[in-house]
Amino acid sequence: MESKQCPKCGSNDIMTGSLSASRGFTFIPDTQSGIVLKSSYIACCACKDCGAVFDLTLTDKPSKLTNR
Repeated sequence: MESKQCPKCGSNDIMTGSLSASRGFTFIPDTQSGIVLKSSYIACCACKDCGAVFDLTLTDKPSKLTNR
């Protein structure tokens, strides 16, 4: 695993996690077809020194969110 660096302060003291709300933050594409809406939770990194949140990433592959 590559070492991540904070884009705000340059620290290498980084933790990983996910954005959270009562049911979890999710990404839902604006356009979808079909009855069942597809979505993905969002993982991210945070700097232990300055608190910056960065590197937001879908936990599911983007191809799973489309009908292609």
